Amino acid sequence: MRKNSYGNSGCSIYLFILGLNLVLGTMSVNYILSWFDKSIPLWGACIIGLIGGEITMPVAVIGLLLKCFGVF
Repeated sequence: MRKNSYGNSGCSIYLFILGLNLVLGTMSVNYILSWFDKSIPLWGACIIGLIGGEITMPVAVIGLLLKCFGVF
């Protein structure tokens, strides 16, 4: 059996990406909900961030930029 070119660190890279997606997705969900003065439990934001992180993260960044420029 051949090893991958990363050695034994292949699994840890996937875990790092999963953890990063979990943290950033949770933060983006909480940030978007703060626009509407709403909040949900942390575990709920984690689940939503894992599933919809690819959508919530760019929306949160665009909202932050609009807020910085005084549009939103």
